[in-house]
Amino acid sequence: MTTPRSNPPPPIPPVAAICAAAGDPHMPVAIPANHPLALSTPFLGWAASGGTAVGGNALVTLSTSQMLVSFGARLSCAKSPADLPAADKVNPLTLGLNGAAWTRILNEYLSSGLLNSSVTSRMELITRLSSLVIATPANLQILASDWQLGEDTAGTPGVPGIAAVPAVPPAPTVGRRGQRGYQPAVAGAPRCRPSGAHHPWKGSAGSCLELPHSHSYL
Repeated sequence: MTTPRSNPPPPIPPVAAICAAAGDPHMPVAIPANHPLALSTPFLGWAASGGTAVGGNALVTLSTSQMLVSFGARLSCAKSPADLPAADKVNPLTLGLNGAAWTRILNEYLSSGLLNSSVTSRMELITRLSSLVIATPANLQILASDWQLGEDTAGTPGVPGIAAVPAVPPAPTVGRRGQRGYQPAVAGAPRCRPSGAHHPWKGSAGSCLELPHSHSYL
């Protein structure tokens, strides 16, 4: 008796990404809510969008920064003379890609087998991407026509000056216990943190995405 062969899974349809031309500082990237990429990665926090894709399907979005953290590990800037001048104008404040670029990038990941097995977290997704055998590496290179730059701080008006605050007078000298001028400590008063003490916020800040000022933004 022969064992029936299981049918291979149906191919994943291509995805079309949409980016708003301007107006939103988060530069959201939208894909159809019913696409397998969105359905397979709910842990990314896709947010519902008021717009619709071709065919009337609802859209979900991630900000450009979230897209770069989740899908940017394999991207690089093209090094041709026609593409480098455009990359020179990019900085971490303006970094953004248009819909055509994200469409090409995401479809390259899909055709290379990104969703051949399930992923359950952002870190697992990033690990999967790092080991993925890319079918067409050129599709992950950012060309001059791919950039959709956001707004930097060049046109931001300055903050009005604030009047100086008078210095707080020094606290009276505290004498030793039993001597003249001694003042007991006040319960609940803040104490100075000793030099070298651990700061609980340090370390967590180091895990943020850092974009060096070079062509290695991605």
